[in-house]
This record gives sequence, structure tokens and C-alpha cells, in this order.
Amino acid sequence: MNTPPTTGALDASSPSRLPVGIMAICGGAIAFDGYDIVVYGTTLSRLRDEWGLTSGQAGNIGSAALVGMFLGALVVGTFTSRWGRKRTFLACVTWFSVLMVLCAAAPGPEFFAVVRFLAGIGLGGVMPLAAAFTTEFAPT
Repeated sequence: MNTPPTTGALDASSPSRLPVGIMAICGGAIAFDGYDIVVYGTTLSRLRDEWGLTSGQAGNIGSAALVGMFLGALVVGTFTSRWGRKRTFLACVTWFSVLMVLCAAAPGPEFFAVVRFLAGIGLGGVMPLAAAFTTEFAPT
């Protein structure tokens, strides 16, 4: 019995494990990025109570991460040109991961704001790199 000619074409077009793994890693990094933003909103009332923050101070802390993300997205291209996408992506993920741990141990609002700003730089760098990797390795 003959195999239909389309079966071979479908098998050849199925994604290998490497691109699927890379896309999963990029998706996970983007998910952690979104998680960071959402977690701040859910913990805001507790932080305001514990540290006695005004609405303006709480907003400034939230904005610090977004300003860091903006800056990170702007400067990541320079580092990508020097180090390559893979090394820059890994550096950004490591950067924001370490700084998010420091956020969890923040003793006060000033330290928390500075660390969130610095973590935002790494988060901002991850987004364009994850998009580039996903586009490059997605099956066509």
C-alpha cells in the first residue's frame, strides 16, 4: 500500500525540539515579565499598609519598574550587537531574576523602588529579544 505524498511533507514540517524549547523559554520569560507587573498590583495594598505609603509614593514605585523597562528596551540593542542575542538574553534574564529576589527582601520603599527600576532594565531587555528569538525559531 502506498503512503500519501503529503504525509512526508507534514512530517518534515513538524517543529523539532530545539525551536519548541526556545519558544517555550521565551514564552516563560515573557510570562515572568507580566507576572512582575501583576504581582506589584496585587501586593500594593499590603505594601502601603506596611510601609505607610501614600498613593503618590506607591505610584512612583510602580513607575520605577516601567521606566526601567523603557530604558532596558532602548539599550538592549547595543549589548546585543556586542555580545549576541543569546548571551544578552541570558544576561537580562539573570539580571531581572536576581533583582526580583532582592525585591522580595526589600527593607523599605526606597530600596524597593531602586531595585524594581534596575530589574525593569532587565525585563525591558528580555521583551525584544524574546520576540526576535520566537520569530526566528517559529516554524514557517
